[in-house]
Amino acid sequence: ARRAGLRFAAVRAARQRFLKEQAALAKAIGGSGVDQSDLLALLGPNKGRGCDIPPKLRLTDRTISGTASWYGWEFAGRPTATGAMFDPRLFTAAHKSLPLNSFLRVRWNGGCAIVLMNDRGPYHGDWVFDLAQAPARYLGYERAGTAEVEADILVRR
Repeated sequence: ARRAGLRFAAVRAARQRFLKEQAALAKAIGGSGVDQSDLLALLGPNKGRGCDIPPKLRLTDRTISGTASWYGWEFAGRPTATGAMFDPRLFTAAHKSLPLNSFLRVRWNGGCAIVLMNDRGPYHGDWVFDLAQAPARYLGYERAGTAEVEADILVRR
């Protein structure tokens, strides 16, 4: 038990170092890549938090539903499919085939998040899309890892 405890402590320390290095990398790289600030501004003044449709977007009659997962700091600083650098703090998402730079209102457990679709994925089974860590945390399913969600497809006005 003592040896296992020491190994666990070493693994935990290595994980913490890794997460700090990833955060530093993301911060250092975050300024490069395609600028998506104009698109992120379309999420509205609350930056995607809430169910209200932002003024410059409108609801369509299309929805999708299924399992959503999330991805976070392990991908920070890497380019998304649009060329923007992935930042898990932003309200972004990945889907296999929806047009890049489109928007979704993701609904789960009575809450909503508006996200910018700027990446491809998920590449696991029949999962519908991956949210960045921030919207998954905001909706409340970060700890669970996945959630059965519904999403409304939004378009620019």
